[in-house]
Amino acid sequence: MKNCKVKTCKLPTHSKEILRVLYKNPSGLRVEIITQLTKIKQRTVYSNLDILKELRLIEHIYPVWRVCKSIGQSPEVAKLLEDKPMEAHAFSYVMRLVIKPDWWDKRGQWLKRYISKDVEKKKLSKGNTYFQYRHSNYLIQAFNDSMIFISQKKYFGEDAYDCYIQSVRDLISYYEDLETKLRFRFFLDGVPQVTLRGQNYNFLKDILAQKCKKSGNRFEIVLDGKRVLWVDFSDPLGVESDDPERMEYYQGFVTDVMKEKPIYVSEIVKKVEVVESNQNNYGQKIDALCNVVDKFSFSADNFANNFISHVRVIQGIDSTMQELKVTIKELTKVVKEKKDESPN
Repeated sequence: MKNCKVKTCKLPTHSKEILRVLYKNPSGLRVEIITQLTKIKQRTVYSNLDILKELRLIEHIYPVWRVCKSIGQSPEVAKLLEDKPMEAHAFSYVMRLVIKPDWWDKRGQWLKRYISKDVEKKKLSKGNTYFQYRHSNYLIQAFNDSMIFISQKKYFGEDAYDCYIQSVRDLISYYEDLETKLRFRFFLDGVPQVTLRGQNYNFLKDILAQKCKKSGNRFEIVLDGKRVLWVDFSDPLGVESDDPERMEYYQGFVTDVMKEKPIYVSEIVKKVEVVESNQNNYGQKIDALCNVVDKFSFSADNFANNFISHVRVIQGIDSTMQELKVTIKELTKVVKEKKDESPN
């Protein structure tokens, strides 16, 4: 089953009543029976059934409506049936390794030996590597100088802070188990080493501001009368991704913007407009040049044709002159012969 699409899973009153009736009748009910049991108008029943279906909480197997079999005795659905509003959040934690065991450079084989055989070696965009494995509640990523715990569990509570405290308790419980298995104590007393990243970053910040003591760019989190970690908001523009590779790219991008101070998008747009205007002017000049070239080509063609005609005329004159020379020679010969034949 997929959880509710909405972040705040607060069901309308009628939807809650209908879901409660269907939850008690897993084989399913017709709309007429639902109407009788809930005392809700049939039109309202239909609209709320559509809401529950969209949230993937129920399904329509004609002619009955029933709770999705995949839900079973889901605690999330049970909580949805309570009267208090419920909120679901996903969290991830970054634990900085102030101290590390001697074998940490070869942590891949140690994690496989003591934690999980499914440890995978991953590469970041810049060639850095980390090792990743999955726990029932966390996706764990082990880096050179840190470990990231990405929650695979949705937390429900009366408000975001209540969800957060649940996740902190789970993290501590898992960390203590991890410490025992790896036979090494990563945490130092009195040295906060864990920062929080949440998908609802800005909303979570507002909630923590009401509940926690702010220290610089951090909120101190106190659990059972003892400070255990803080929420760090020092990164520019916030941190919203649970993907290390995207985070690396994101942080590099922000750092580049801060250092290089590139021009604004509006300035780029203006420069593009100037370039386009120049291109249009160049295009007009090129068209004019093409017209001149066309005219020159036409004149050159005419000149070539006239030149060919002149050459042909000259060739004709030359041929005529040659014939004339022959004729003159023949006439001269005839005249000479007749002159020789005549008596003195």
